[in-house]
Amino acid sequence: MKTIKLTALASLFALSIVGCQEKQPEKLSPITTEIGGNLGRLYEIVDGEYPYPTVSNQFEFKIKRNENEGYNYSKVGIGYELYDKDGNIIEAETNPALESITSWSSIPSSVMELQPGEIGTMYILLEGWPDKHSKAKTFKLILESNTDDTNTTNISSSANNQLDKLLNDYEAFINDYESYISEMESGNINTKKITDMTSKAQKMQENLVNKQPEMNSKQIQRLGRISSKLTKIASKISTMNTENIKSINGINIENLGI
Repeated sequence: MKTIKLTALASLFALSIVGCQEKQPEKLSPITTEIGGNLGRLYEIVDGEYPYPTVSNQFEFKIKRNENEGYNYSKVGIGYELYDKDGNIIEAETNPALESITSWSSIPSSVMELQPGEIGTMYILLEGWPDKHSKAKTFKLILESNTDDTNTTNISSSANNQLDKLLNDYEAFINDYESYISEMESGNINTKKITDMTSKAQKMQENLVNKQPEMNSKQIQRLGRISSKLTKIASKISTMNTENIKSINGINIENLGI
């Protein structure tokens, strides 16, 4: 009986603690559709109410590309401010760290590639989630980059076309390389061909990496995606099952009993 009473008291105590906790906001709205920061001038928040996250600190919302002319950049970062009902700041990250757009980026490539009028989805990670946000009502977004009006790189159209051609050639070669690796997985290996293709892929990659300072943001993103495909190919080669090999350089090793 004593145990039952203690259990009941513990349950009541836990419920009283939960009851004393302040309720988290159900939704957050943008305090303004305008976005702060260098990169922010290219976008705007889609006005509306967005669900406050309940499972993690990842707060999602929609963003729209406006008509302003874009510029070249290679690093981006996200900041934000949260406000209470009176407009007082309750949490802020106004100096976000900049990250390269060729690797994991805080701003999805799908958002960076939006055309004027198009809408995409992105998110911010709320540092004080969920304990510090009971009074949160609105938010402001900040998008920064490593380029501003004073140092925007103006690349000529002819240079852009030349870089696009190099990227087209590189992507076409990587696609052929990937197709050959898939054929090789069937068990037929040509060591000279695989060596030559690997060497050529590495040289093309190095050449384009050296030209990154001349690229615009879309070209840098595209190079990153192609480079990721090359990394996956290398991984596929290193983990290939040697037991499936049937022939090497045209010699059937199955008949040799190897």
